[in-house]
Amino acid sequence: MKRFLALSVLFFSALFFESGYCVTHSSTKIDLPQWKTVEGLPTIMVESHDTPLTSIMIGFPFGAYNDPKGKEGLTQFFSSMLLRGTKTRNRHEIEDELDRLGAVLRVDSGYHSSTIRGEVLNQHFEPFFNLLKDILQNTTFPEDEIQKLQKETLAALKLRFEDDKRLAKLHFQKEVYNGHPYGDDGIGDEESLKKISRQDLLDFYRAHIHRGGMVLGAAGEVNETFLKNVSKTLHDIIPEGDSSPKVIPFDSKIEPGRHVILVDKPNRTQTQFYIGHPAISVSNPDRTALTVFLTAFGGGLFQAKYMQEIRVKRGWSYGAVAGLDIRRDGGTFSMYTFPATKDTIPALALSLDLLDQALTGDLLKDSDIDFAKQYLTGSFPFKIDTPKSVVMSKIHNHYVGLPDDHIETYLERVSAVTPKMAREAAQKHLNTKNVDIVVVCTAKDLQADIKEKLNAKDVKIVPFDQL
Repeated sequence: MKRFLALSVLFFSALFFESGYCVTHSSTKIDLPQWKTVEGLPTIMVESHDTPLTSIMIGFPFGAYNDPKGKEGLTQFFSSMLLRGTKTRNRHEIEDELDRLGAVLRVDSGYHSSTIRGEVLNQHFEPFFNLLKDILQNTTFPEDEIQKLQKETLAALKLRFEDDKRLAKLHFQKEVYNGHPYGDDGIGDEESLKKISRQDLLDFYRAHIHRGGMVLGAAGEVNETFLKNVSKTLHDIIPEGDSSPKVIPFDSKIEPGRHVILVDKPNRTQTQFYIGHPAISVSNPDRTALTVFLTAFGGGLFQAKYMQEIRVKRGWSYGAVAGLDIRRDGGTFSMYTFPATKDTIPALALSLDLLDQALTGDLLKDSDIDFAKQYLTGSFPFKIDTPKSVVMSKIHNHYVGLPDDHIETYLERVSAVTPKMAREAAQKHLNTKNVDIVVVCTAKDLQADIKEKLNAKDVKIVPFDQL
């Protein structure tokens, strides 16, 4: 195990030396560039000169949490509209200029933050940055583009009903998060999208595009002078403002018992199901130990027990995974697989039994947990193997409230987890008695037997197209 960890760290270091920027380590701790204030802005920069590409990322502390009641989806709609016209360029002129420069520009929004991300050849950075400044200062939210985007988004909403896996996950999230914004995917619905007006977008722009909580990231063909110039320009053109993170507490309690929700969709010969319950937030100290346990139990690996029992031994499904969806103010634990209809109730029952065996029995050996640790440490370098991915991870961690050295201490934290710690974390935070079970299926095929077979408290049938 120690030899594997040492090789992992050496490999990690080699990746970064080869890519042109330096990473050092002490034992299993990694040293990376840190946040610093430049020209009044919090900045993070990872310099690399192996390719002539410059990446820039501007983060703002607003996301789906900031959507007004009744206008859910406003943040994502606003983010898309930013690139659809300014006082000097219409949408097609913006797209043509990006094509001419060979540049990429996008706006991503989550629950707590939104990030403008761009990448361009270093020699074309000046005209690219001029375009970006125009977008930040002079976006006009043209009425015709609003109507087009509303139609496009409504069409995308309808496509959700075609994807059974996504449908199962959306219904599962709604059940587990029970009215909390995390239960929605941030897109909104037909009613809320139709209410969004140009004035809403202008008001949202004035309320959120300011320096309060804003951060700057840069990666690639960059240096201190570049960072200082970009920071100064952004500081000068973007108005000051105050911003405190919006926190919406999540009540993680679930009504006792097993609650089955059959998402009724006609003519299904295969089902998709999620089993789970509320879980920990990102700040919980048991996060790493619980992640190690669930990687051993159902981390998507062939060696994981859940995969072995569902796919390898019984052939009920091509895959079976269990894991955490950890967010700033809460999270969920879930098990997911997709058997044939005839195998669904046995697969559900076995899933619950396997987790019970892992929590209270000897399903997971110490060697299984040690293997999971090896996998997590060995695969970690590939998650931050470019300067851009390091910066994006740093920005994400900043907005969800993780420590600044969260990446640097990852290998150290995982290697410190013992099998005893992993089991104790799982027994503390996981259970099979109080769960939501969401199945996308043809309800008539399962409803007669599922309550008795799973010892469920109740069974509810909902139409698949009513989210």
